[in-house]
Amino acid sequence: MGGEHIEQGGSRKVSIFGTKSLVSSGLFRFSWSAAVRTLIALLALFSIAWVASSVPSYLAEQDLSESARRILTGESYGDRQLSSLRARVDGICLNCVRSLAFNDLVVIRLKLAESKFSETSADLATTADAALARFPAGSFLWLVKYWLQRQSAAGGISSRDLSMLRQAYQLGPNEGWIAVRRSPLVLSSFNSLPLDLQGRALAEFADLVRGGLYLDAANILVGPGWAVREQLMNRIALVPDGDRVTFAKILRSRGLDEITVPSVSDKPARPF
Repeated sequence: MGGEHIEQGGSRKVSIFGTKSLVSSGLFRFSWSAAVRTLIALLALFSIAWVASSVPSYLAEQDLSESARRILTGESYGDRQLSSLRARVDGICLNCVRSLAFNDLVVIRLKLAESKFSETSADLATTADAALARFPAGSFLWLVKYWLQRQSAAGGISSRDLSMLRQAYQLGPNEGWIAVRRSPLVLSSFNSLPLDLQGRALAEFADLVRGGLYLDAANILVGPGWAVREQLMNRIALVPDGDRVTFAKILRSRGLDEITVPSVSDKPARPF
């Protein structure tokens, strides 16, 4: 009836081709085109959001890097500068910092702790722990952990302390910027160390001279190394002649004529 096709049993026969095709009508193509445009728009928004969140972190890390570099080169900081420095690092989210920036952050925290600008070393300890969790192969980080442990220890050097110090040596045996900070720290407790670490301390001092860090070596010698100066000088005997001569001149210029550098004349050369 009415032009309808009725199957036996009274049910209506419905065909998927009984209406106009979506593809032929262009509606299907329109849906895909809209989806692609929406996806592109979402990706663009995500990229903008990522840049907006990353750029401030990147700039903050660049600031950290520059401050750490200045500290490591020996630049002095007054109370006002230290206060500003602390405010900047206090505002940093540790979970948002990339692994490479943690070393700079620890350098700054160590400077604040050494300058007694913080009531405790808790901030430095927290930062060092977070850094080691990200980068356990950091020699300087282990050295800082050793320093922290020695600052808080009431008794002698524990096996845990020695383990940290060994890690610091093993992971960074030839890094000069670490050595000039590790050497005075280790030599200050030289007689409390086991023989293997004593040997490393003596070898490291000789390496400072061999590496041309004469002023640093001289400062260490007249400071924490003075009690073991004879042992240090004996190890210097293995350093090339040119380095020993230059080191001897540095010592004489500081009025340390009583120090005899092996195989170097204690008399200044004639000017003619």
